[in-house]
Amino acid sequence: MFNFKPQDDIQKVPYFDDVKASDGWEGHTTGKSLDKLQSEIATNLSLVGCIFTGCQKGSYGDRHGFQIHFAMKAEGGQGIPSRLDIACLPLNPRKRIHTRRRGKGSGDWRIEATQKMALYMTAKAIKGMYFLNVMSPAYIPFLSLMLDKKGQTLGQQWIQAGQLSALLPPPMQNFKEDGDVIDGTVI
Repeated sequence: MFNFKPQDDIQKVPYFDDVKASDGWEGHTTGKSLDKLQSEIATNLSLVGCIFTGCQKGSYGDRHGFQIHFAMKAEGGQGIPSRLDIACLPLNPRKRIHTRRRGKGSGDWRIEATQKMALYMTAKAIKGMYFLNVMSPAYIPFLSLMLDKKGQTLGQQWIQAGQLSALLPPPMQNFKEDGDVIDGTVI
């Protein structure tokens, strides 16, 4: 009778070449080095109780990116291995680029620029998590980034296989009130 098809509201990732500060994108013109930005990420991770252990360059398909490795401090003092995967904005393959001489050789200057932008925004986002953690004590930053024994994040497990059903609330038919539940009306 009804043939409803939901709209896919998946946001298209813009090309690095097309972003502007006036649209809310930051860091695409930063003069900070990759090392300086990684240092800022390490500092900001320490604000939320994490220990930076490294940063590895790589790629996600046609996008450059990073894996930021860190440990979350557990209550007993041990570190819980965690990983933050960062994909840089993609480069528009149809844009003409002018290669510049950079040290030992020439190449596409946009590669380093999109990497800097990704690290800049990541450092800023982590600092924002610190502020949110202070304002909302129940907020737990990076919970979904903890690694399992196979090196997969809890977030990946949740998305790919739904293996974290233990974290979901119990089904209503199995839920038993134990007298500690307070029923009320919020005004």
